[in-house]
Amino acid sequence: MRKMKEIIMILVLCSCIPACGIVSELQINEIGELAMIQEGTQNIDETNSNIVENTITTDEPITTDEPITTDEPIATDEPIATDESVASDEPIATDESVASDESDTKDATSLPDETNKPKEEEETMQNSKIKITIGTTELTATLEDNESASALSEMLIEEPLTIHFSQYGGFEQVGDLGTRLPSNDVQTTTSAGDIVLYSGNQIVMFYGSNSWRYTRLGKFDDVSASDLKKILGNGNITAEISRA
Repeated sequence: MRKMKEIIMILVLCSCIPACGIVSELQINEIGELAMIQEGTQNIDETNSNIVENTITTDEPITTDEPITTDEPIATDEPIATDESVASDEPIATDESVASDESDTKDATSLPDETNKPKEEEETMQNSKIKITIGTTELTATLEDNESASALSEMLIEEPLTIHFSQYGGFEQVGDLGTRLPSNDVQTTTSAGDIVLYSGNQIVMFYGSNSWRYTRLGKFDDVSASDLKKILGNGNITAEISRA
């Protein structure tokens, strides 16, 4: 293709030669310069064509064997196992659980013996009861929960007391204990069945009502006011007082 263009150029130039057929040196130089310019132009065209061919892009991705590094962390859905998160089927014992077991053991051993509780309650109930025998009549009374009643119950441990009572005022029987008991006298309105301590050394049994400063000792069980009046309201009496 290149040679064809050169021949065409020479023919064009030759057509310009005068008919005499004499070619001057100047014309020869001009023909040479035109040929060189044509050749240079063609070289430039070929160079541009090569550049275009080398810059053609393709849809194929550029692969490389070198790994691509990045400072950003790689996200993953799978949890990373560590030594701390390793699951174990065996429970881990702690000092708190050990202390708790020891505390439970201690509490279990320190619990009171429930088998002795009914016996203790029965003894307490017996200590809170007294029996009063007047002739052939036996009555029981429940003691108050105070220091005076406890002292009277302690007196009856060794032996029963036999006391002579005097009827007074048409509502009470009064007897001398022969000793003084702790007292906490307060203004009290009594009723039939009440047993009180008067002046610290006298025991009073009521079949009626009165208002004075007394310390309560107890009360008769399961007896009506009318029955008490029949038992206590017929003059002086002698009564034996013991623990029930």
